[in-house]
Amino acid sequence: AQAAEKRNAEIAEALAAEAAAAASRIGAAKAEALVELRGVATELALAAAERLLDAQVAQADVDAAVDAAMTIEETGA
Repeated sequence: AQAAEKRNAEIAEALAAEAAAAASRIGAAKAEALVELRGVATELALAAAERLLDAQVAQADVDAAVDAAMTIEETGA
């Protein structure tokens, strides 16, 4: 019985470590995807704004708008 309990504890510990490592990998992949998404969204927003306005749009304004939109989406506010 003690051997089984010890084995179960070892398995539980190994699974917890694997789950923590997986969560870390998922977090890193999500962060990388958000960076790439921000880049694509910024390019698209800049092109769309310039086409709709038929004028140059400041990159800083587009960056701020995309950042604000992504922050709202992440927080659900």
